[in-house]
Amino acid sequence: MTATPSMANCSDMEYGDCTNYTEVNMNTTEMTRPFIPAAINWPRITILSCVMIFGILANGSLIFIVLKNSFLRKTQNILFVNLMVGDLVCLLINVPFVIEYELMQGNTNVRGDFMCKFTTASLIMSACVVVYSLVALSIERYQKIADPFNRCGETCCSGSFRRCSIHSNGLIIAAIWICSFIVAAPVIVLAEYKINGCKWIAHHTDTAKIYKVFRAVTTFIIPFIMIVTVHIIIACTLLKSIRDPVVRNSELNRSLNGSGRQNRRRSPRIRSRVKIAVVVTVLSAMFFVAQLPGTIVNILFEFKSSLIHSPSFVAFYRWARIPFYVLCCFNPIMMYILSSRFRKQLILDCCFPCRSPFFRRISMRLSQRTTSEQLQLEPK
Repeated sequence: MTATPSMANCSDMEYGDCTNYTEVNMNTTEMTRPFIPAAINWPRITILSCVMIFGILANGSLIFIVLKNSFLRKTQNILFVNLMVGDLVCLLINVPFVIEYELMQGNTNVRGDFMCKFTTASLIMSACVVVYSLVALSIERYQKIADPFNRCGETCCSGSFRRCSIHSNGLIIAAIWICSFIVAAPVIVLAEYKINGCKWIAHHTDTAKIYKVFRAVTTFIIPFIMIVTVHIIIACTLLKSIRDPVVRNSELNRSLNGSGRQNRRRSPRIRSRVKIAVVVTVLSAMFFVAQLPGTIVNILFEFKSSLIHSPSFVAFYRWARIPFYVLCCFNPIMMYILSSRFRKQLILDCCFPCRSPFFRRISMRLSQRTTSEQLQLEPK
């Protein structure tokens, strides 16, 4: 029997601790009890605990105020809520297990095939829901600003999107969750609980390599290309509509100005749409920055297994998922920072002293003013 340090827990849980070195029989690859105890990583646990508590409150408050106030239930806000639901799934289900895994130094209490499949698949689905919601938001902004399918009222794509907004929102959200389930389906099929832990996939096999590449393509590369392309078109459209006087009489400018006759409404409408486009752009950039370390780790771990003996890779692996967990907390914060409407409504709905008759009248005026502005800015 030959003993060698190996990151056994990296094979047990995709996002587990990789520093519990285990004695391995090189002939049978049987893992025995750890012979080098790992110290509890209190900084990581503290960060995850703060992110979980604050993230649940922030995401929950934003979902609450959108669902409570009918004038906020627009297409982009419903998609924002769906994005926050994806964050909540991660914060409520996955982060507690990661904290418990850290506290117990790899001896997780996840037991049974169901919990093994559920915990791993839910993390993959939550990441998919976030990125696909961002893709849907980008496309929705593209339809609102560039609107290439509604020229002269001849089309049905974006026109039906507006006329059947309730049904369209439901279909979009259903499509997001179905696609997320499809990406996580291989884990639901392959994951199983064994004596020494939850084996969500057989690492370093052709199956694992194919699945990791599939995930990288469907949850990072393709969404990244789509979002970047759409935002470039949006930016060019807005710049052209603002700077080029020839565009004022074009079909594009008519879609931005309602019907092309009310130029005095042009500036507020463009400012509003630019603001929402900025929100989507910031959230998208944050997602891809946060998701990049985990994507790199997943690919390297499968295709270059010798890296598991590198201390620098171990350190990188341990912290690679932290940016994504922090992102789940920062998404609603960015919404509150970039949207004065959400900030005002948060104070009115969640501040108990603000529920006096005086503040209720302010809330009603805010609701009526917001509704009237939306009606005035709708294209004829």
